[in-house]
Amino acid sequence: GVYTPVSDPEVLDGKMTGTQVLTQFLNHFEKCGTQDGIITLEEWQDYYKLISATIDSDEYFELMMKRVWKGL
Repeated sequence: GVYTPVSDPEVLDGKMTGTQVLTQFLNHFEKCGTQDGIITLEEWQDYYKLISATIDSDEYFELMMKRVWKGL
């Protein structure tokens, strides 16, 4: 998939540029990996392993993932 920050609230409010939001987005995934602007499957999985550990309910985590990543 392709992430586009044009509808991000920070961009719409003029607080950040699309480039800043995109960089921030990529940095969430690439903390432990190679910072190359490409999110590998391993980086994606590692990021969401950390996120899932903070959510008490598997059902809520699944709902969150489906809302964020509409193709799941």
